[in-house]
Amino acid sequence: MNLFIIGLVTYAAFFDLMYCKIPNKSIIAILILGLTQATLNITETHNLIPVPLFQTLLGFAVGLFICIPFYALGMFGAGDAKLLASLGIIIGYPNIIHLIAITLVFSGLICLLRLACSGELLPFIKRW
Repeated sequence: MNLFIIGLVTYAAFFDLMYCKIPNKSIIAILILGLTQATLNITETHNLIPVPLFQTLLGFAVGLFICIPFYALGMFGAGDAKLLASLGIIIGYPNIIHLIAITLVFSGLICLLRLACSGELLPFIKRW
């Protein structure tokens, strides 16, 4: 099940790189797989990362409510916010906060790298 989720996230990432948009069908598929995995965790105990159903739903809600202000401030796109919220179902409540923090750090580093490669980093620093 986790390989399907990794494949869907990879598909969404490449689609986002090519078209600057994350398709809703991949987000819905992640939501369905996450809910399926959460309900199977009730009956099976040999899964890699067992996350209880309440924590998965709480992870989705917390991820959504954290990402909406970032979208409103222009730090995320709507697809990025929906993708991170849907990943909250996969990893659960306490871990979604860590995932969002890691995402913010790495996206900031990628922005700095992109500015440095285009030669706009020093003028950007001088403007600050």
